[in-house]
Amino acid sequence: MLDRFPLTESIRAMLLGTGNCAEVQWTFLTLSIPQWTLLWFLAYAVVGLTVLIATLRQPTDPVPGALTP
Repeated sequence: MLDRFPLTESIRAMLLGTGNCAEVQWTFLTLSIPQWTLLWFLAYAVVGLTVLIATLRQPTDPVPGALTP
């Protein structure tokens, strides 16, 4: 790119997009890639929160070897 354009034009072309990324180029079951990404992110977040809550709700063990009343 720097071989054909001056430095300022190359930087401008790299930083300013053309908007082509807004085109939906691929769908699966009527969802695009960003929608699938959001769906999986939310699924992982729900699983993570479920594991965190289950871990925090577990009763803590007393000191190993201590007698409990």
